[in-house]
Amino acid sequence: MTDEVISQNDEILTLEGGSEDEIRAEAARQWGVSPDEVTIKVVDQEKSFFGLFGRKLRAEVRPLYPCPVRAAKKRLETLFGLMDFDLDASVLGDDKINLSGYDSKRLIGRHGEGLKVVDYLSNLMSRSQGIGGRVRVDCDGYRRQREKELEQIALDAAQEAMKSKRTVFLEPMSSWERRLVHLALRESLVVETHSVGIEPHRKVAVRLIGSGRDRERPASAESEAPRRPHRRPRRRPAQNN
Repeated sequence: MTDEVISQNDEILTLEGGSEDEIRAEAARQWGVSPDEVTIKVVDQEKSFFGLFGRKLRAEVRPLYPCPVRAAKKRLETLFGLMDFDLDASVLGDDKINLSGYDSKRLIGRHGEGLKVVDYLSNLMSRSQGIGGRVRVDCDGYRRQREKELEQIALDAAQEAMKSKRTVFLEPMSSWERRLVHLALRESLVVETHSVGIEPHRKVAVRLIGSGRDRERPASAESEAPRRPHRRPRRRPAQNN
C-alpha cells in the first residue's frame, strides 16, 4: 500500500493510494472509525506506464459523521476495553451512539442507572477535552423503550390527578426523563407539570391547572422546612405611680 497524506484537517484528508478501498481503509485507520464511516471523492488519477506499475489515485476523504460523535465512539470503545465489557459501539447519526453486545444488560443496570453514568461520563470527558456537542448514548434501544414507558407513566399520572383532584408525584428521575414527562403533557388543557425536590431525588409533580402549589409539598419537605423560633412577649417594666 502506497497511501500518502497530501493534506489534512479535522474533517478532510487528501490521500494517495493504489485503489479507493486502500485510501478508505487508511483514512478509517487514522480517524479510528470503520471504512464504512468515511466518504471518498477521487480528484486525480495517474495512469500507469503501459500498465507496468499500476495506477495511483488522489482522493479527498471525509468522515460520515462529525468530530464529537466519532471522538465519543472511540472513547467508549477504549473504556469498555479497559472494563472488559463485550460491547460494540455504532454511530446512528450526528449525535447518537448505540451500544450492543453480550454485556448490554450489565451496562444498562437497574432502571438504566449504568447507562446514565456512561452517558454522563462520555459527555463530561468531551467537555474536558474541549470537544463541543452533546452525544446521546443508548444501549440496545433502551432509551427508545424508556421514552414510551415515560409517556405512558405521564398519561396515567394525568388521569390520576384528574380523578383524585390531587397532585400526583412521580418517582425520582433524571433530567432527561423529567423532560420527557413534561413534553408528554405540555399540550394538556387539564393538567400541568413541574419539577420539585433536589437531585438526585428530584421528581415531576402533575396537578390540575390552576390548583396552586400550596398543598403540593410532600410531608418530608414540610418537615424539613426551617421553623421560626417562638418568641415570648416582652414584659413592660412596672411603673411607680
